[in-house]
Amino acid sequence: MFLTRTTTTRGEPPSKKLQNKFTSFFKEENFNELKEDISRQIVQAQADIEDLKKQLEESMIERQHKEECCLMEEMRLTNEEHRTELEDAIGDADAMAVDLCLLSCCVVR
Repeated sequence: MFLTRTTTTRGEPPSKKLQNKFTSFFKEENFNELKEDISRQIVQAQADIEDLKKQLEESMIERQHKEECCLMEEMRLTNEEHRTELEDAIGDADAMAVDLCLLSCCVVR
C-alpha cells in the first residue's frame, strides 16, 4: 500500500502524462500542417501575381499598338483630306489658267 500511494501522489498519473504528450504532439502536427498550407498558398499567390504582371504588360503593349494604329488612321484620313483640298485647288488653278489662256487668245485676235 505504501508503494501505491507514493506512485499515485507524485505528479500527474501516467494517463494524464500520455494525454499531455498526445495533445502537445497533435498541436505541433496541426501547427506544421497549417504552416505548410500557408506556405503553399503564399507560393501560389506569388505565382498568380507574376502571371497577372505578365498579363498586364501584354495588355499595355496591345493597348499601345491599338493607339498607334488609331493615330496612323487619323493621319491617313488627315492626309487624304489635305490631298483632296490640294487637288481641288490645283483643279481651280488649272481652270483659271485655261480661262486666262482663252482670254488672252481672244484679246490678241
